[in-house]
Amino acid sequence: MKISKLMSLLLALCLVLMSLPSFVSAEDNHLSVAIVQLVSHPSLDQIHEGVIEGLADQGYKEGENLDINFQNAEGDMNLLTTISQQVTSQKPDLIFAITTPVAQALQNATSDIPIILAGITDPEAANLIDSLEKPGANISGISDQIPMEEQFKLIKTMVPDAKKVGMIYSSSEDNSKAEIEKAQKAAEGQGFEVQVQAISSALDLQTVAEKLANETDLIFIGSDNTIASAFESLISVTDRAKKPIFSPVELMIESGAVAGTAIKQKDIGLKSAEFAGKVLGGQEIGQLPIEYIEDYKVLVNEDSLKLLGLKVPGEIKDQVTSVAGE
Repeated sequence: MKISKLMSLLLALCLVLMSLPSFVSAEDNHLSVAIVQLVSHPSLDQIHEGVIEGLADQGYKEGENLDINFQNAEGDMNLLTTISQQVTSQKPDLIFAITTPVAQALQNATSDIPIILAGITDPEAANLIDSLEKPGANISGISDQIPMEEQFKLIKTMVPDAKKVGMIYSSSEDNSKAEIEKAQKAAEGQGFEVQVQAISSALDLQTVAEKLANETDLIFIGSDNTIASAFESLISVTDRAKKPIFSPVELMIESGAVAGTAIKQKDIGLKSAEFAGKVLGGQEIGQLPIEYIEDYKVLVNEDSLKLLGLKVPGEIKDQVTSVAGE
């Protein structure tokens, strides 16, 4: 009878421990983190750099009191699953997830280790969280979402005669699909006719781009990692067709898109590290709302403007930052 009572007490204790909040406290001020990235690309690399710089700003420096396990799946989803299992088995204090597929893979691998989202556009649509205000479980962090209405107000101002907008997204990225749905709604709200095309891989991009370049006045690309990795093939098609690309991604604008209301990718990493500080301070990650980058600017590529014969209207010149061709 005593053994039965003891077992009941132990079971009750386990249930209490399982219900405790997901937060961490770095022992002896020594922090162990994993950073998992989907693929090598300047845009994602800058987020990674921002995370490391942001941790340093909080006093955590690699080689001193910080251990970093950086893993890159190089776009291989099977490898990403393996990486997620390996990383979580090592039980770091925190894991930074760069891109939605990474966050989803990590979500399947652990329900205990805090996962900091580093630039996931729509974590709710990707089924990573319960809600934006109360994410729940062990996941929260930073979204790189910018109001789509701002994007299409800019497009309307810069190309007032445009009627048809082409949009491309990767069907393999839940995040990208959700973003394009919002973009379509915002574009139609500005009176544009929208034609949406999905690609299953980067190999489809050139064919789809040629179709849309022939059938629309301009192309909009969101925060899509598959397209970002093959952006040169897209820009080669649109440049030949003299059709502008608009995007909210700074690196895409630097690489040839005409313009966009964008945020700096490094700021995503910096803010993600700042967010991690709250978790290290003892706050329950599942109760921390998703945060956004509020410092965004109108960026234009001067070289692309000249190539396509476009100009920045005088009414928005004081809002514009040039990223190329100065």
